[in-house]
Amino acid sequence: MLFSDEDSIITNRILDPGASLDEARSAYQKFQQKGGEFSGGDFIRTFFFHDKTFVGPDEDIKALAQTIIRIRESVGKSGRVVIKFGDDENISSEYAIIRLILLGVIEDYTNDYRLHTLEPSLREDWLAVRDNPQELARDYAYHFREYAQRCQISSRIEGEEAILSAGTTEAVERAAITSIVNYVYSQIERKRRQALRQMLELARTGSM
Repeated sequence: MLFSDEDSIITNRILDPGASLDEARSAYQKFQQKGGEFSGGDFIRTFFFHDKTFVGPDEDIKALAQTIIRIRESVGKSGRVVIKFGDDENISSEYAIIRLILLGVIEDYTNDYRLHTLEPSLREDWLAVRDNPQELARDYAYHFREYAQRCQISSRIEGEEAILSAGTTEAVERAAITSIVNYVYSQIERKRRQALRQMLELARTGSM
């Protein structure tokens, strides 16, 4: 097997199974700052896409909260939802839309790269319960559990109770947004880095 394993020490730091995302990102950014932006082995370059996909829980929660606000404002005005984004907002805006699909807010969406707009189609069930905190909490909790159980067998889903116990619409949505983002980073992000590490070890073994 042929692959590039330059700067293997840095690669090991970035893909260390015990490292947090912040620690992995810090190692990656320091490598870039030292002139490694266009160098490094195959797996260092692969981390570029991982870094862009998982920008951090705080940023993702912020993007989701802003998207929910835009959706509610648009529904209240015209019923048609069109979300505009700048050149540097496309990825975060689209990931926010995808996570709202998982939470049952959105059915589908259209991305118009020319006009820099995202136009989501909202689920009728969400529209029907969006102003009823109890019904909204049950709807979010149901969709969150359905998503989480794709990757988790345990009957206890971290974050589900926070959604169900929230008392206002704003609190319900904050809990739902926080729960799904925390789940993505604690389960999906870490497992993807672990998978990259396993691929790296297999590639190293195969090249011996």
